[in-house]
Order: sequence, then structure tokens, then C-alpha cells
Amino acid sequence: MKRFLFVLFLTVSGSAAADVLSEANQLLAKGSYGEAFPVFQMLANTGNPEAKLRLGQMYWYGKGLPADRAKADKLFAEAAAAGNAEAKDALSLSSRREAHAAEIGKWAAYDGADLTSGKYACAEPAIGELSKTNAEIKATTEGYKAWSACYNGFVADLQGPLAPAKRIPADLFALMSEAEQDDAMAHIAKSTGAAASKAGASAKTVIARYDSWEKATAAYAKEHNDKVAASQKASKQQIETEQRIYGEQKGLYSILPASMRK
Repeated sequence: MKRFLFVLFLTVSGSAAADVLSEANQLLAKGSYGEAFPVFQMLANTGNPEAKLRLGQMYWYGKGLPADRAKADKLFAEAAAAGNAEAKDALSLSSRREAHAAEIGKWAAYDGADLTSGKYACAEPAIGELSKTNAEIKATTEGYKAWSACYNGFVADLQGPLAPAKRIPADLFALMSEAEQDDAMAHIAKSTGAAASKAGASAKTVIARYDSWEKATAAYAKEHNDKVAASQKASKQQIETEQRIYGEQKGLYSILPASMRK
């Protein structure tokens, strides 16, 4: 009944139409499509250009109703003919969408393959139980550092360019219907979460193996070095003993009678 009274009032008051249009825009902005639609339709029927634009956008993006781009384009054309500048730009939506149909389709069926390939294909490094040579230690350390840099880069990008909200370019997102936007974002969030979970589980395994290798290698190195040090100490003692004996023998030799030194 209230809206019926609005219709009667709109026929005699332009300011009232502006107020009602403002309210409808607010309803649209907060997603109250069921309330906004009949108001825009009513205003569009009176010839209001902006109302035709907004109604066209609801049809084009499928906001609260099935998407109908043909009907949307017709409304855009009428609004543009009436001088609405935004509607003139909206007229190109369908042609731009057609040009980017493949990209839109890709995001609508996004599977996250790019999150585990290319620079994000962080192959687990070869880590043995322990290393016994400097060459082995160097190879294991460098392999771990390379994997770590790859994994940390992936984690950092999850907060940047790989964040779900940043994956679809804004201009492409604007060409998608609301249902397509929701579907694409759901695919992205699910795939990103799965990739992050898999990478995190792999990281725990790699880090645990590396920590174990590091401790075992350090223990082996200490044992080996202790043996070398003990061996060197024993050799030194043996040399010192031999030198002492030689010195003692040399001393005895020096006190022998000349006739016995020959």
C-alpha cells in the first residue's frame, strides 16, 4: 500500500522520485534485491534513466533474479539514450564479456593447478639419515635451502597475489554475474585452502627430516672429530715418547768411552 501511494506521488513530485531512487540504491548496495527490484521497476516504467540503469544491472549481473543480459542491454540502451553516462559505458558490457568468455570460464571452473606447478612446485629435497662427508653436507644443506626459499615464497604469495580476493582481475570480475562471482570465489577459496594445507603438511615432514639429519650429522661429526683428535693426541704422545727415548739413548751414547763408540 505504501509503494502504491509512492506511485501516485511520483506523478506530481520530482523530488519525491529522487528520494525513492536514493532509498532503492541503498537497498541495492546492501543486497536487499527483493526490496529494491520493484522500486526500480516502478521508476523505470515512469522513464527514469538511472532506475533503468540499476534495473539493467540487476538483470545483467543476476542480482536477486535470473540473469537476463538481453533485457539488461535494452534497459542500458534506453538509459543511455536518455543521457545517462554510466549507462553508455554499461552498453559495452556484453561485448566485453564475449571477448573474455574463456577467462570467465576458467575462473568458474578453477582447480588450483597453478598453485602446485611452475615456481610453486616445491619438490621435497633429498635428505638422508645423516651425512659423513663435507660434500654430502653441502648438497643436503643447499637442497634444503632451495626448497625452503620456494616454500616461503609460496606462503608469502598466499598473503599477496595468491589471496583469493586478489586472484580475479577487477575488470574481469565486473563482467561476471553474481552467481559466477560467487562460484568462482568458492572454487578459488577451496583450491587455495587445499594447496596451502598440502604444502603445509609437506613442510612439516621436510623440516622434521632436516632437523633429524642435522642432529645425526652433528653427532657423527663430533664422534669423528673426537676420534681424530684422540688419534692425533696418541700420535703426538708416541712421537714425544720416541723423541724422549732417542734423547736418552743419545745421552748414553755421549758418555761411552771413545773406544766403544766405534
